Amino acid sequence: MTAHHGNLDLEFEHRNGRTELIHSKFHVPLQCFRPYYFDSYGRAYVYILTPTGGIVSGDRLDINVHLGPNCKVFLTTQAATKVYKTLGKPSQQSLHCVIEENSSFEYFPDHVILFNNADYEQYSDITLQPGATMIFADLFSAGRLTRGEKFQFSRFKNNIHIHNNTHSIILDKMLLQPTIHHPSAIGSFEEYPYAGTIYIALEDRKIEKIINALQTPLQKEHSISGHSMIAKNYYTCRILTKHAELLKQEVEQVFAAYRQIGLDESWVPIRKC
Repeated sequence: MTAHHGNLDLEFEHRNGRTELIHSKFHVPLQCFRPYYFDSYGRAYVYILTPTGGIVSGDRLDINVHLGPNCKVFLTTQAATKVYKTLGKPSQQSLHCVIEENSSFEYFPDHVILFNNADYEQYSDITLQPGATMIFADLFSAGRLTRGEKFQFSRFKNNIHIHNNTHSIILDKMLLQPTIHHPSAIGSFEEYPYAGTIYIALEDRKIEKIINALQTPLQKEHSISGHSMIAKNYYTCRILTKHAELLKQEVEQVFAAYRQIGLDESWVPIRKC
């Protein structure tokens, strides 16, 4: 397969009581739909898709998102991101997002599926301006489990950097190389092949209410989770599950609590196109 360099640039502005996509530019294998409006708060719901079906060796995908002041954006993917077997150079995806004053950004993609011998790098860089709020999910699975590909990928490098204009707030780095250190070992992922981390930027008093609301619902038979206050107004939640649908349900609970408690707005269940 031939490698591609895909680009997706999205710029949003608050106009006439709702968030409008005022500029969009893409190059396959990245693409997006026009915004949908599923709630009464003017939030733009945008779906990213890869019409090529997945990411192959040497692909480089760059996503740039800019929210002007007072915007509300919910960004997701149409389906899971498939990373195919790597035959040459690693494949890469980067997300760069700038969230200006008093804007709200929600990122809830489907999980990344790492195929047998996949070598994949993922980078996320989020800049928060004063008064901006955010909830950001990062999800992946250990492979095509029905084919017995659990943790049979070659390498997965994942860097997430959340910062403001003056300093870093969260720098989360992960490097998985199953042939060197198997992720299913004790103290690592063990028997859980689905993983998710959620990052929240919000007033700390509201974060405390969210944590209290989630303590009981997140304790389930086939999943484990943990919460951390990283700094004032910043929080992370890590979730491990045995099933893909359960991971989605657990993450959706956190998003619903964020929306209802943090923003005092109704949660709208995700609709896939």
